[in-house]
Amino acid sequence: MSDGESHSNREIDGEGSPFDRLTSLAATLFEAPAALVSITDGSRQRFRSRLGIDVVEVDRENAFTPHAVALGQGGVLVVEDASKDPRFENSPHVTGEGEVRFYAGAVITTRDGRNVGALCVLDRVPRARPDEAKLAALKSMAELAADMLEKRERMRAKAEKLEMLDMAEAMSGVGHWRLDVATNRVTWSEQVYHVHGLDPDGFDPNLDSAIDAYHPDDRAAISATVQRAVETGDPYDVRLRLVRPDGETRLVRSQGTAERDEGGGVAALFGVFQDITEQEDALARARKNEHRYRLLADNMADVVARVRPDGHSHYISPAVEAISGYAPAEMFGKTAQDYVLEEDKPIFLNAMAEVLKTGKNRRVQYRVVHKNGELIWVETQLQRVENSRGEGEVIVVIRDIRDRKMLEDELVEALESSRRQGSRYRLLAENMADVICRVRPDGTCPYLSPAGEQILGVTRQEMIGRKSQDFLVEADRPRLLRVLAEVHRTGQSATLEYRVQPRTGPPVWVEGSFRKVAEEDPEGELIAVIREIGARKALEAELTAARDRAETAVRTKSEFLANMSHELRTPLTSVVGFAGLLGQSRTLGDEERRYVERIAAGSEALLAVINDILDYSKLEAGAVELDPQPFDPLALAQAGVELMEGQCRAKGLSLRLVADPDMPPGLIGDSGRLRQVLLNFLSNAVKFTAAGGVTVSASCEPGADGRAWLSLSVKDTGVGISDDQVEQLFDRFTQADASTTRTFGGTGLGLAISRQLVEMMGGEIGAFGRPGEGATFWFQVPLPMAEATEPRAEGEAVRSIGAARILMADDAPANRELVSVLLGGLGLVVDTVENGAEAVEAVRQEAYDLVLMDVHMPVMDGLDATRAIRGLGGDIGGIPIIALTANVGREQVQACLEAGMNGHLAKPIDVSQMARTLSDWLNASEVRQAAG
Repeated sequence: MSDGESHSNREIDGEGSPFDRLTSLAATLFEAPAALVSITDGSRQRFRSRLGIDVVEVDRENAFTPHAVALGQGGVLVVEDASKDPRFENSPHVTGEGEVRFYAGAVITTRDGRNVGALCVLDRVPRARPDEAKLAALKSMAELAADMLEKRERMRAKAEKLEMLDMAEAMSGVGHWRLDVATNRVTWSEQVYHVHGLDPDGFDPNLDSAIDAYHPDDRAAISATVQRAVETGDPYDVRLRLVRPDGETRLVRSQGTAERDEGGGVAALFGVFQDITEQEDALARARKNEHRYRLLADNMADVVARVRPDGHSHYISPAVEAISGYAPAEMFGKTAQDYVLEEDKPIFLNAMAEVLKTGKNRRVQYRVVHKNGELIWVETQLQRVENSRGEGEVIVVIRDIRDRKMLEDELVEALESSRRQGSRYRLLAENMADVICRVRPDGTCPYLSPAGEQILGVTRQEMIGRKSQDFLVEADRPRLLRVLAEVHRTGQSATLEYRVQPRTGPPVWVEGSFRKVAEEDPEGELIAVIREIGARKALEAELTAARDRAETAVRTKSEFLANMSHELRTPLTSVVGFAGLLGQSRTLGDEERRYVERIAAGSEALLAVINDILDYSKLEAGAVELDPQPFDPLALAQAGVELMEGQCRAKGLSLRLVADPDMPPGLIGDSGRLRQVLLNFLSNAVKFTAAGGVTVSASCEPGADGRAWLSLSVKDTGVGISDDQVEQLFDRFTQADASTTRTFGGTGLGLAISRQLVEMMGGEIGAFGRPGEGATFWFQVPLPMAEATEPRAEGEAVRSIGAARILMADDAPANRELVSVLLGGLGLVVDTVENGAEAVEAVRQEAYDLVLMDVHMPVMDGLDATRAIRGLGGDIGGIPIIALTANVGREQVQACLEAGMNGHLAKPIDVSQMARTLSDWLNASEVRQAAG
């Protein structure tokens, strides 16, 4: 111990840290010459703050604090005379120069139950045991020390994340530019020069030279875009080809917006510029941003979730388990409001509705029910976002405010009884990092805690006579005054984020919680707890930016996969179609027929790979919607078995169906997706089985709420699987063993897609087996009961087409030839044209019963051609038009229907599906003509 009264730990926590104020408070309360915050660090006791102590650390073996920590949470160790205590009488701190005689220490326990040290006071002379009131105060201050330690740890972690994000932003590689409308002078950043391949010292750009840098075919488009922006002030976002001086062509993206003068005219255009040539690099960066967003959310103490309007969530961060007791996986299928206390549900639901309707952020407080039944106070911030389909959803950030609520309640109680109980709670407020103040209805503050001086830069004496609104940023003043008036009027507490203007420096973001002191308070005062949140606002902005980049990545990936699918499906149409026609020829020899069968099998395998990739992309983006319709579950299982009979015969495998005789005649569900899962199981079973057979089992068990659990399983006698392999089989891009990719082929996506589809239906999926003894894959889904369904006779649909005249528009000669042969075999007359303009002219000149229309064609595409035909009116304008295209995405199919087409057929062509579709529309046309 020393005679000095100053704190000597400032190199650790900074000048005048909260820990220093805490030790000063403890020493004052106990009238002791020394006090310290002692933290256990391995074999040492390190002093976070010390008053009247010369050393910064001591050995644990000779220290008092380990004995206090051994008492556990809430423990207080009092040593009245250490020289007479067998535990300490030989300690160098008792016998040496320090001569410690009296010690009182309260255990510091973190929220997760770790006893990390003690807040203690010391004296050179023996003292009697303090009264219980002082020991209770020491325990309260130890709890404050624990809060301070945890807060510092959180702030340090957040600062490291922000620094990491700042460095990543510096490497984004986006340039900016500006065009002066009056002079046509163009200003580029260094990055724009770099993308153009030009030296800033050797090239002075203007509008003409900037446009000349683009590909000749793109110059008219960018010139018109710039002229339109100058005339209207509308922003633009274009992708163009840039030709560098060395002849290299790069794909760039330019975004621009208008800068207006005082008269409202466009004075300049400015925007950003980026080289987007390296598509794979762009996708990799986007995936990195998406991972960063998830990493931020997964490691925040606050809960982050994305909630649809019905309350279901796409994503819930792991922090939810600390607040609610439920892991994210346990919350699947339930809504956010299911966990809110019944009487508080209107608060949450009204806030959700308001945010979705107005787009304005909201912050509300309510109680949630913990898994153990405990009520937890939380504060939730809600922000509206749009998904990839333009639909409104809400990002919610949920914070546990139990401690803050407890503190607010204590402060209110303290203020209500302050005239009777003295200044005990004022002492607590004076030593808190948060600002505590009382606000009168006229805005004046009769009390402001010392922390307010640090934020506002004024002393409490200078605050006398001044109103709190004098320190508000002008733009935030009306909003805060409305909230204060509402709290005065209703008596309900409110929390708000706003900015205050210190005496010097920039505005500071703060979060204020306001509530009335008491209903019977004649002065109508409010108590306010105000916290500086600048670091949190910066983190929220970074989180939002990361989320936007991740969503852009998903859209970019979906567009890329859709384009890839179109480019692969177009040539596959000819390969699959002509291979099928050639296989029907009776003049082929055995060897040639085997070649044709291999071409067909390879084409079908490639098409399956494309479909798997597209399906997984849609599931990952949340773009898959189920289409529940009545279906016969037994017929679904039989159809799956019939489709695989040919492959089983070819490999010498047996194939049988074991069905429960009590199967219901009808269920309601997405039979197409159920068939997809069953066929994936079957194709895997046949692929991995060299001898023996495959057995399909189908059963149905009654469930709750009028539902039935449909169970389907596929058992094989193939290579089998181990328990370790089962755990990863349903992950994307994963197969049972790395060698199977070479031996059996496949993308590793089929089971991942199956799992997501089954889970979308609220079902379960799994597998079991042993290596070398085969495997069993199963799934079960809950489905509503339906009346018995009657299967459609497909052969009848084909026979009823009859004679008709068809017009086909497609720019690919091979496709026109293929469809002419296929439809000619069905007795139909087919005329072909090469583009949409020729199709419009053909229907004007000739009478057709139906038009098959491609989408991507030169001169005029299929969508514009369809609109033009519909605009002709009369019988011509009402002709059935069916899309025959490689565009198979849900949005692409919808675009065809919105353009006026009557249906959609995908490439490569499914002949039976095309025959059924033509039959439906040709028969419908005959009925309309007969009725007319």
